[in-house]
Parts: sequence; C-alpha cells; structure tokens
Amino acid sequence: MKAVIIDDNQQFSKLLCDQLSIIKGDSNAQPCEKKPLKFKEEKKPENGKTEIVNAVIDFAKHESRLIAQVIVEIYGLKNGNCEGKKDQLHIFINIEGKFGGASRQEQKGVEILMWLRCKHRVCNPVILYSFQSNAELLKKKPEHLIINSEGCYSYQLPLEIEKIKQRIEARSFRGVSNWEGLKKFLKPVFDIDKFRHREANWWGIKALWDVHKVIKKGAFNESYPEKVEERLCFLNSLIGDFCHSIGVTRLEEYIEQRKKQINDEIYVLDQQINEVTEPLEKLNQKKVVTQSDIEHFQSKITDLENNWLPYTYDDSQKNAIQNEINENVEYKVDAETEQSAITNEQAQISTQKQQLTLEVTSIKKRLNELHKEIKKELVSSSIPIINSDVKIMLIDDQAEEGWSDIYQYMIYDSANSKNFKVIEFDKSIGISQKVAFAIENIFSTVSKINNEGFIPDILFLDLRLFPSHDENKKSNISSMSGTLLLKMIKNKYPGLPIVITSASNKVGSYEELTKLGADAYWMKEGIDIEYRASETVSNYIKILRYCSVMMNEEYNLLRVLAKDYMELENSRNYWWNIKKWENGDATTAPQRIIEKIYADVTCYYRNLLRQKYCLETTYTMKNEWFIYSNIINHLGKVVECVHHLYSSDFRNSGNFSGIISDRKDVVGLKLYTIRNKASHLGKAQNLKFKDLNDFVVTMDQYLFKV
Repeated sequence: MKAVIIDDNQQFSKLLCDQLSIIKGDSNAQPCEKKPLKFKEEKKPENGKTEIVNAVIDFAKHESRLIAQVIVEIYGLKNGNCEGKKDQLHIFINIEGKFGGASRQEQKGVEILMWLRCKHRVCNPVILYSFQSNAELLKKKPEHLIINSEGCYSYQLPLEIEKIKQRIEARSFRGVSNWEGLKKFLKPVFDIDKFRHREANWWGIKALWDVHKVIKKGAFNESYPEKVEERLCFLNSLIGDFCHSIGVTRLEEYIEQRKKQINDEIYVLDQQINEVTEPLEKLNQKKVVTQSDIEHFQSKITDLENNWLPYTYDDSQKNAIQNEINENVEYKVDAETEQSAITNEQAQISTQKQQLTLEVTSIKKRLNELHKEIKKELVSSSIPIINSDVKIMLIDDQAEEGWSDIYQYMIYDSANSKNFKVIEFDKSIGISQKVAFAIENIFSTVSKINNEGFIPDILFLDLRLFPSHDENKKSNISSMSGTLLLKMIKNKYPGLPIVITSASNKVGSYEELTKLGADAYWMKEGIDIEYRASETVSNYIKILRYCSVMMNEEYNLLRVLAKDYMELENSRNYWWNIKKWENGDATTAPQRIIEKIYADVTCYYRNLLRQKYCLETTYTMKNEWFIYSNIINHLGKVVECVHHLYSSDFRNSGNFSGIISDRKDVVGLKLYTIRNKASHLGKAQNLKFKDLNDFVVTMDQYLFKV
C-alpha cells in the first residue's frame, strides 16, 4: 500500500509506520519551504523503475496550505474521482499536529485535509488520527465536520490501531466518489451571510480581473490587487469557493480546463513524435551500414575489373573472377535497393515527424493565444466601446482595495486616469448619528469636486458604504448608507446617471433602488454566486454597456434637460420673467410652473432611459414616437408660460399661435408650431429622436440664450 504520513513528530510517525507495517525500506523526506522535497527513493523490482512508494514527512514548521501543496506536487495527485481506482496513495494526517507552530487544540491537521480536498480536489483516502475520540474533537471544533465525510476515516490512538490494521489488510479504505456530498460537511465552516460584504468585494474584483485578462487577449498581465492575493490564501475563502463551485464551471476553472485540453493534445503529439524518432534514428544507422556495403561492393568490383581481370589469362580463372564481379554487382544492387527503400521510409517518417512538429507548433501557438479562443467562446455579444473621455466618480468603501483599479483598467486601460475620481471617506463609522453626519460629508465632497470643475458623467455608488451600520439595516434598504446618499445626489444632480453596485442578489433591492433614483443596479459577483464562466463575462460586459449607453446621445439629452431644470431652480433673472413684447403686450412668466414642467419631463425621460437600457428585461417599446410626442407636448407648455397664455386668451383670440406671432416671438412660434404638430396623431407617428433632440436644444437656446 502506498502511504504518506503527515505529522509534526517524525519519531512518532516512524513508530506508527512500524505499528501499521506500511513503510517498506528506508524512505524518508525532509521538507524545504520553497524548493521541491528531496526523497530517498526505492526501486520497484517488478518494472525496474525508480519511484517514490512511501515516505514519512516531518512538517512541524510548515503551515497547512504549504503542506497540502507539497504533497500534491511530490506525489502528482490530480483532481478527480477515486471511485474504482486501485493502489491509491493513502494519506495519514495527525489531526492535532502542531503544524506551523500551532497548538494541538487548533486541529491544524483538519485544515490540511480541507486544503487537499477544496483547493487541489485530492480524492485519495485520508486516515486521520488523534489521541482524542471523534466526539471529543467535534465538541471542541464542531465546524470540523469534514472528518466524517466520504473518503475520511478518523481513529483514536492507540485504542483503535487494530481497526486501522484490519482495514489496511482488507484494502477497504476508499476515496471521494461524490464531491457534491462534501458540501454539507463544509457549510459549518463558511458563513456567507456573516461575511457577504467582504467576500463579495474581493471575489468580485478577482472575477473582473480574470475576465479582463480574457478580454485583452493576454495583453493584460497585472497581478491581482494585494487584498485579493491575501484572500486567496485564506482557508475560509477557499471553502466558500469550493462549496459554491461544485457543478459550476467558473471562469478560472474554464481557462484551466482549456489549457489542460491543449497541453494534453501537445503531450499526445510529443509521444507520437517520440514514437517515430526512434525508428528514424535506426533507419539512419541502417542507411549508414547499407551505404558502407554499397561502397565495399563497388570497391571490390572496381578492384576485380581493373587489377585482376585484365591480367588473368586462364579462362577458368577469368570466369571465376567474372562470376565474383557479377556476385558483387548483385550484392551492390540489393544494397542499393535496400538503401532506396530505407530512403523512402525515411522520407515518409520524416514527413510524418515534420507534420507532427508543425502541429505541435500550431497548438503551442494556440496555447499562447488561448485568451483569443476563450474570448470568442464566452463573449456572445460585442464588447461595448467606451469613450475614453467619460468622467466617472466612484464612491465605495472598498475602492482602494481593488475596485478603483479594475474599473479603470476596464474603461481606460490604465489605473491612473485623470477622468476617474474616487471619493475618500472614513469607513470605520458605525453609529447611526455619525453615519448620517459622514454621509453629509461625502455629499459635500461630491458637491465641492463638482464646483471645482470635475463634473462626472456617471457615478458608481456602492450600496453599503458603512458595513457595520448597514448590517443592521439590510432588511430596510431605504435606510442603508448608499441609499441615503443616492437620494441626496439624485435631488441635486438629476441628470447624473447613477449605477448602484452591491453584493445583494435580491430582486427587491433593484426594484426599490430604481424607485429611489438609481438608473442601474450592478451586482458584484460574490463567492456564493454560482456564476458559470459565460455569466461572469456577461457581468463584466454589463458594466461596460452601462458606461457606453450612458454616454450616448439620448443620455446627453437627459443632461441638457437636467441642466436647464437646475438653471431654472437656481436663478430668477431671465429675459422672459417680465417681458414687454413688440406689439406692446407685457407678460410676467410663472417660473415655478416652468420649473415644474422641466422637473416632470426630466424625471419622465430618465425613467424611459432606465427602462430602455438598464432593466434586466428586454426593452420592447416599439412606439417611441409616442414618448417623444408626450415630451414635446409637455415641454411645449413652456412657451405658453413665457407668454402667460391661459384658456381665456384662447377664447378671445381663437388660437395661441396668433398671439405669439403678433408679439414677434419667432423662436417661440417655431417651438409652439412643432408642439402642435406633435399633438396630432398623423404627424406625431413620424417623430424620431432627432426631432425630440432638436426641440429640447432649441428650447434651451430660447430660454437661456435669446
């Protein structure tokens, strides 16, 4: 039986080996933290090959993660299913080993087991031993339920040493056959609800980072942010990934599978090349011998013809020499025929080897350009093109942990764009009163940055800015810190598209946030979200799509409407406030009503864009002319307000257009004429976005630039 014992006490390990009679010969290993372990090897007489059969390893000073990694590398353990496999390596682990200087109460041996199972998918049977019973171990560490999972066997020494021996003799230790079944034994270790905010943030950054490498076809090779690298070394993160990825091919695994597939193809071809290389070398050697024979026979023929035949006068001797010449000619012809056959065979094999070599070169090129293949396989839609001049503001408590970098890499291809602004704030606040004050400070910072000239085109706003505070508010999304800030920003900047980012996967969150003013909702991919590779890519593209559409001409029109609304709200000195027209009429325009019209139109149009571009459901609005007609009709009332026209005016004059014309208001008359056309079904059905855009821009010039 192949076995390895992992214990902090090498002397005890050897004693256990003797007791169990599983170690043959003098196999031993000494660990080296950064270099491969060097083993004393023993020969297997049945095949004469040298390989590691059994070893005792002393890992007293090494942490569980490293121990698991070394075991996998040294023994070549691979992911898989152990069902039906014979002669597997049996892994013995001291549950209470003081690995990495830990105390025995920490049960670090169980951590090694978790790393082997969850990180490396090692399915081999694991025999765990301790001086305490299974019940006593679980009483102290109830989260270590994995010791009772399939493929694990827990024994109390020395009481149950005979049970181990009996199983060894019966060869009845079995490995893991059902990875799905392991999840229930690991759930007590990983509490996603407790750590969702933290886990969703680092994992979400990692997911986008991985996709960006694919999207950039290998041109992006930046290392993960420090926080992500740190979390990847945490056992809790590993277990979370394992529990939520069984049965789901995540992007990283998908890439590894594709790499393995190509490397396997290369391996098969290399084997075929090796198979033809040996006979080719033999043919080369044989050809050398045959060529030597040809030269020998030719030399003999030449010698007989030149040196013997001319000087021999006896007919019988001449006949004998001639016969010898003929024999050598036949031998030479046979050798030349054989050499020709060898040459042909060489050519065939050389051609075959050359073709195989070219195929290997081609496949290696595929490996180098694998990101292109994966991109083609996973990216079902075109990647949105982002205007590099887009200005983005980010408010996120984890901005400096990696979110700022990955957003910038995605949008600008660098992490130091002048068009990207991160709002910094103290994230440690947890008391409600202080949070309210902190939100006011963040809002003031946003206003200050706007006033200083950085006017963002899009805002990325995290829902949970103060996790310790928001944890108590998660049942009431309207009271969460990000939501409170959303309301304030939306009221002051109605034309600023706001993308709420969050780890919450609740549909209700999106619906309520849109009611409160969010334009879009983007979910950070948490470690517990079982996204397939294609879904991770789609989530990446969604962010880019938001950035793209929120800079299109329709959103630019929203910015014009919002700008005019804010202008009206903040100023009271316009040409039309009190106006004396050329025909002698004097009017006082009701500015508050004009403000209300602009507020209504801005809100209405913003909701339209949200439905068209940001809802999860497919936008099916076919009669957009109807929307354009409504906006033009409502906004057209501004001209009536400027001229202070009421229904009594209509009764007296017959129509408003006549009054506007008499007052020589050329632009106002033009706007009002367009408004009237938009009111009639026949003409309204021909309205396009350009008509709406021209109307709004003309109205802007009419109110503020005449």
